[in-house]
Amino acid sequence: NEPPVFQNCPQQPIIVQKGVNGLEPVNFTEPIAVDNSGSIARLEVKPQSFKTPIQVFDDMVVKYVAFDYDGNVAICEINITVPAVRRATSSNSWTRQESYVVNFNDTRRRVNASDASGDVRVTFIPERATIPIGEFENVTVVATDKFGNQATCHFQVAVQATPCVDWELRPPANGALNCLPGDKGLQCIATCNPGFRFTDGEPVKTFSCEEKSPWTPTSVVPDCVSENTQQADYHVVPSVTYRANGAVAQLCLAQYEDLMAQYYSSLNSVLTQRCSAVNVNMNVSIIDSKPRLLEENVVQMDFILVIVPAVRQPQLYDLCGSTLNLIFDLSSVPYASAVIEPLLNVSAIGNQCPPLRALRSNISRGFDCNVGEVLNMDTNDVPRC
Repeated sequence: NEPPVFQNCPQQPIIVQKGVNGLEPVNFTEPIAVDNSGSIARLEVKPQSFKTPIQVFDDMVVKYVAFDYDGNVAICEINITVPAVRRATSSNSWTRQESYVVNFNDTRRRVNASDASGDVRVTFIPERATIPIGEFENVTVVATDKFGNQATCHFQVAVQATPCVDWELRPPANGALNCLPGDKGLQCIATCNPGFRFTDGEPVKTFSCEEKSPWTPTSVVPDCVSENTQQADYHVVPSVTYRANGAVAQLCLAQYEDLMAQYYSSLNSVLTQRCSAVNVNMNVSIIDSKPRLLEENVVQMDFILVIVPAVRQPQLYDLCGSTLNLIFDLSSVPYASAVIEPLLNVSAIGNQCPPLRALRSNISRGFDCNVGEVLNMDTNDVPRC
């Protein structure tokens, strides 16, 4: 249940550099999030379409938000600072404003356009736009000389909320956000609609800030998920590494996969019998396989098995998972793997695909959900998605 971690989140503000032609594009290595589960559920960037390299003419904050499958959140907040630029401030920081009207002709003084033939006409496309808070507008600048020759450049204008205003927070999906002013700042309460809840089970979430200071504990309000959940699937995923007697062409991978799939039906019966030795029917099925070429003569095949016991109890899943772990573990008890012999020694296919022999294996197992779903382990019963 550890939250994700960003490996390379800049700790200092990124200063926009000035070149001979004005402000240079901002370019940096995007932060990479890792999680102890091995994968990230999703990564969001705010503003949504922010992508480097990018031309920035005003101070802005970019947020990278990583979610894991347990609902934990990690935030990498990057401040981009434009030197010698002062942004206008409002005397009434509590006045709600969803968007701003920006006239791009006001940026004319920042555009340096010249031509040996004489004056240059500069136009902006579009000339103005209404930009919602947290979004941006792409602007094209067209410079035209007296002969009709043209040159173009592009920049983006973003609108960011002043720190510690209620519209800086986004209400949760399937929920609501209510904010009230306090003595020094704001306090906001996030709640979920009937039939929905936060992934951690908390009934409400509280966010607070002091004037012109960041939100605590975070400025990202988690979404609410449906209470109508379903029991999670239990997957056992053996990764088997093979050595071939010669170089393996990429097209052989699908042929190896098809050849092994011919044995799945009989193997499913055998594996089901092994897991059902406790007088409880435990249906085991190989539902998928994923091959990949590690080296020119080394192949890895991931087999995905699903366990469906007649009585859904966590102990039964774990018992069958342990049995399958023993069968697919090529380094422990050799005779235990005899039942999966068709998956360990794969015959040659024609003259193009050499035979494979299994060298070693690595097995992972546990409850799993579909992409976009959150695994809720906070239960004594089978976890739910």
